Amino acid sequence: MADWRRVAALDDVWGDTVVPARAGDIALVLVRSGEGSDADRVCAYRDACPHEKFPLSEWGQVENGVIVCQRHFWEFEVDTGRHITRIERPNCDLRRYDVKVEGGEVFVDAASAPPEDPPAADAGAAPPP
Repeated sequence: MADWRRVAALDDVWGDTVVPARAGDIALVLVRSGEGSDADRVCAYRDACPHEKFPLSEWGQVENGVIVCQRHFWEFEVDTGRHITRIERPNCDLRRYDVKVEGGEVFVDAASAPPEDPPAADAGAAPPP
């Protein structure tokens, strides 16, 4: 069941910027792409880089359509949260939440993200570096 919560005014979410937000107890970052065009959209992700959980609200930066965690330079697509790398690292995408914009307000479905820890393919495998 959806749990829509207002997290920001659309005017406070600027393109090419990582914007901290909260949906209840959930710390989020909002990113906007295509601002002012038909492709204008806002995406919401958990405020934690999957590498070592550093907050993207402090360490994240948007560069050419890519969210970069400045702590260890992990990169993610702005519009999907998919981890971009030449080394395959399963389960390293950003945790994405559903977003809707209505009346100049940004809402996030707090119930829409995948589980915190996805099941490992091999329970004995070490976590990714």
